[in-house]
Amino acid sequence: MIDPFVPSKTGQTDAYPVQCRACGDKTELVLRWNTVGEVRKAWDGVGKARVNLRQPRMSTGQCGQCGSNDLAIGAVRIA
Repeated sequence: MIDPFVPSKTGQTDAYPVQCRACGDKTELVLRWNTVGEVRKAWDGVGKARVNLRQPRMSTGQCGQCGSNDLAIGAVRIA
């Protein structure tokens, strides 16, 4: 079954710039969609990450540098 709320992005990589508002540390939330429609998530430097595939900019996590939960997730860059 195909979820109508998650767009088909097979073979695409989406990268969202992330910056901690408390300490300024920067990282990236990366979603890689394979040809079958499955997604792999990578979010280095972030603990307790909860990725929202429907609205990735609404994802949450904890800064690995200072422990803050106040992360700003920017607009997608498609690679």
